[in-house]
Amino acid sequence: MLSVIWTPTYTGTPPHYRQMPLVVGPQDRLMIHCWEPTSRLPSAPVVLLLHGIGMHGAPYGAVAREFTDRGLVLLAPDLRGHGQSTGLRGSLPEVEVFQADLLRILDFIAAEWPGAPVVLMGESMGGLLAATLAVDAQSRLAGLALLVPAFQVHRSRFMAPVSVSRLFTQGLIPIVADCHLTPATRDPRFVESRLKDPLTLQEVNPAYLLRLFWLSQRWPASARQLQLPLFVGLAEKDCIVDNAAAQRVLEKASSPIKDLRLWPEAYHTVFWDPVLPTLMTDFDVWLKQRVCR
Repeated sequence: MLSVIWTPTYTGTPPHYRQMPLVVGPQDRLMIHCWEPTSRLPSAPVVLLLHGIGMHGAPYGAVAREFTDRGLVLLAPDLRGHGQSTGLRGSLPEVEVFQADLLRILDFIAAEWPGAPVVLMGESMGGLLAATLAVDAQSRLAGLALLVPAFQVHRSRFMAPVSVSRLFTQGLIPIVADCHLTPATRDPRFVESRLKDPLTLQEVNPAYLLRLFWLSQRWPASARQLQLPLFVGLAEKDCIVDNAAAQRVLEKASSPIKDLRLWPEAYHTVFWDPVLPTLMTDFDVWLKQRVCR
């Protein structure tokens, strides 16, 4: 099941796309979205992308060609409780569950693309999760790329209105509304698509947000454990996450190779922003010079 709202229009030959349900437990599965180039060097990296809050993997088909045109395989799983993966919708599992899921996905990548280096990438909430999971999976990763990572919420978010009625009557907090989406983007099509996509989460339970808060409290202290080549990309006009928090993580990371990019004028939704071509050029340069030397 894919929402047509997110379906990209390609010129020329589109990437080869597959949906693959990955069994991770007796009754649990993760839906893996995979885009492959028409031709690829055996040594070319696989990029494993963790999505942002309430999202799922399918929307990244809109930007998959930015990866496949560079010979990269792009994998974007629906995290548990999101999209077409199993799990209680509106909830976020414990980090140990995410860690087990990551290892299963890495096993799948090793079987599907033997010998390929794997770069773990995360966007927003996915950046926080990617950094957290990378600490214990460094031996199986070639690099870590964090895009607008949610190590700390921007102070303006504490002023955003909350639907008290939904919280008290249903125990849920809406995360998809104009007051949340409009400050995140300078592309109105993103707002329209997100609101109409039946697979995105419209609201979450308070424990979802609380778990993210507790994960964020590990940083920047946990940064000292990171020894992977590290790429951090930030949006200058971001008012969803705090850029200074990400910079503190970068400064404290033990990684011998650390690169920071601050994209002027960009908003939080960097994959759906005019900055995308620059973002991908910066990432590609980092990949070639720092990871695949």
